[in-house]
Amino acid sequence: DKNKFSPKYTILKNSIKKDLNLAANYWANNLKSMYSISKMQKINYFAFLQPTFGLDLSPYQLEKIVEIHNNENLNETHLVLKGNKPISNEYLLSINYLYSLLREKCKELSFCFDLSLDPNHNNNEKLYSDFRHHNQAGNKIISDNIFSTIKNILKN
Repeated sequence: DKNKFSPKYTILKNSIKKDLNLAANYWANNLKSMYSISKMQKINYFAFLQPTFGLDLSPYQLEKIVEIHNNENLNETHLVLKGNKPISNEYLLSINYLYSLLREKCKELSFCFDLSLDPNHNNNEKLYSDFRHHNQAGNKIISDNIFSTIKNILKN
């Protein structure tokens, strides 16, 4: 489907893919270690994969984000993420590729909950202070989701 991100068709250098695979493996191993330590201490451990801007968009949509964000002549006030730092298509492709790996690893872990699957959260620029960091409204949604998830688990 050309309207959705597909990691197998990602045009990234093999060295970048290799680094991202290594990062995903480190992430999963760290989660497993923290889970094991918590379990030994009889502490419940939960991990949450948080949303990030630009996930699950088509290559065309990603290019449009880059074009709009980096266009110095554009003066559109609704573009909350418009700023001084240029954004690259490679960054957006890389974050999508990394998240495709992290999501697979999270699925394999009973204590990992993927909050990055909500397209409304991943692509609503009003929830971000920049391309990586949520603002107060974004953090509120994430914390509500975390609270709700833990509450439901502990209730059962």
